[in-house]
Amino acid sequence: MGWKTLKDHFSINHIVTSGSRSIYIGSPCVNDLVVINKETGRVVNNSTFLSLTMKEYPQLYEASPEDILQLINTQDDFEQSLIVYTYQGGEIIEKKCEQYGYPNVTHDGQLMYENTFSADKSQVIEWAIQTAEAGVRHFNQTLDRLKNDMNEVEASLIVEKDNLKKLKALSQ
Repeated sequence: MGWKTLKDHFSINHIVTSGSRSIYIGSPCVNDLVVINKETGRVVNNSTFLSLTMKEYPQLYEASPEDILQLINTQDDFEQSLIVYTYQGGEIIEKKCEQYGYPNVTHDGQLMYENTFSADKSQVIEWAIQTAEAGVRHFNQTLDRLKNDMNEVEASLIVEKDNLKKLKALSQ
């Protein structure tokens, strides 16, 4: 994976996470202060914070894409492998981390938010249930609204068809 190797190598104090195509260096407010492409090793600063890498991490700023790729492609070493749970849809997912809680990151580079990650599996199941219930409520309400809209549109269509019929009869 290499996100932790990269973080340790350049002594990055910001939050480092890993997505499918990029590694992100961010803060609690802005997750993409710096984005590193996993395929090219190219470092791109957020347009609002253009000088962050140069000021905070000059070694990263000066590193070649090849050097960055070598770090990214290195297997990360972790001091601990604590089990943590999260959810996605109807699935409870077990992951590993070095430390629990926000702003820590799972071994696979996912930021652990306080309301979606926990060492307590039953807590995560409860969150997942609450999220699914909220989804069911939302889509039931949306469906009811759309059915109401559909009924209104059908009624308006009947009126317009009747108007058209009357007007055509007058034109003959």
